[in-house]
Amino acid sequence: MKNRIKTLSSGLVAVVAMLVLTSYVLAASSANYALNWSQIGASGGQGLGSSNYSLAATLGESLAGKTSSSNYSLGLGYQQVNAALGGQPTQTATRTATATPTLTAGGPTNTATAIITGTATPTASGSVTGTTTVTATSTPTQTSTPCTISFSDVLTTNIFYSDIQFLACRGVISGFAGGTFQPNSNTTRGQFAKIAALGFSLPAFTPTQPTFVDVASGSVFYGYVEAAAHAGAVNGLSAAQCAALGTPGSCYGPNVLISRVQVAVIVQRARNYPTVTPAVPTFTDVPLGSFGYTAIQTLASRNIINGAACSGGVGTCFRPNDNIRRGELSKVVHRAIDSQP
Repeated sequence: MKNRIKTLSSGLVAVVAMLVLTSYVLAASSANYALNWSQIGASGGQGLGSSNYSLAATLGESLAGKTSSSNYSLGLGYQQVNAALGGQPTQTATRTATATPTLTAGGPTNTATAIITGTATPTASGSVTGTTTVTATSTPTQTSTPCTISFSDVLTTNIFYSDIQFLACRGVISGFAGGTFQPNSNTTRGQFAKIAALGFSLPAFTPTQPTFVDVASGSVFYGYVEAAAHAGAVNGLSAAQCAALGTPGSCYGPNVLISRVQVAVIVQRARNYPTVTPAVPTFTDVPLGSFGYTAIQTLASRNIINGAACSGGVGTCFRPNDNIRRGELSKVVHRAIDSQP
């Protein structure tokens, strides 16, 4: 009996020694075993305050005698999870789609943009699994709506077609009953006040009393004339002109046809371009010192206005006192909008 006990004790000692040696070798060979103390209920890096600390003493040894090390080997039952020791990360993609909203024609539409997020989770088999979520978000992009406004008397072959379309599609000008524009008709001072206020985005202004006696608050051009007058773009007619119209006092003459030089002066004032005053006139019929000389020269330097051959065939004339046609006016305003101050 004593021999059996002795033999059994020797065997147990050998087994325990082998377990300790194996645990030590494993602990010394890598610091990447699953050493999460929270898994066995311990606290802190070494688990000194835990009743489970006996697991470390029984199943493993500390590295290099560092009792505070986080590299304990906590038994052969724990599995390695570090991918660097053989486990390869795997990912499973989950795609989450959202509907792509489409707005009305002419407005912005939405384009999906993928945002990828991922979460990696270690497993006991030594691999890392991850879930990738693709979420679609919308980014508005502006799309243009073709303008369908057209006039029966302004064909695509008309020299002013693109200018008229440009202004009409922006609500700056409009046509007449029956779908015509009448590009060869003259323009009144009231009509041009409206075109200037809308085309050059002049701030609205409503005085307590009308500025001009012949543009009452109920007039179709009232708001446009007041805006242009407040911006300093238009002035009233002379006292003699007002008297001739039968409107003594400060009058505007909204129904009076506007001349080419008046258009040049109003455009220059509304756009407030840096003035150009050359010593040598560009146009034969607009001499230095004449009314509107600076405005005409300034617009000519920007190619907003042009002249034509004089009737005698000598020089270039502007014909400042001629009335301006609606087609020509559209070209001047279009170029002035494009020409920034």
